Amino acid sequence: MGLLKDEKRKTGDCGEFLVLYDLTKKGFELFSPMNNGSLIDIVAIKNGASFKIQVKASNKVLNDKLVFDIRRSNNVYSKTSFDVLAFS
Repeated sequence: MGLLKDEKRKTGDCGEFLVLYDLTKKGFELFSPMNNGSLIDIVAIKNGASFKIQVKASNKVLNDKLVFDIRRSNNVYSKTSFDVLAFS
């Protein structure tokens, strides 16, 4: 794995942990896929409702603003790929 890809993976992992932490504090029951190929990052359940969550994280700053890349390298998201898009 290249250095840039490894850095992106670390940023993504940290973003997912932040979202997991926030949702845990809010009382959600949380599940994560065991592989990196899933179109969703987290399944959150509360009061009988479930949500598929895709997390996008960034550490890239341009003009004092965070820049997020919402593209997926191998797959294309559809309208039903996830319920919530979380930025961290």
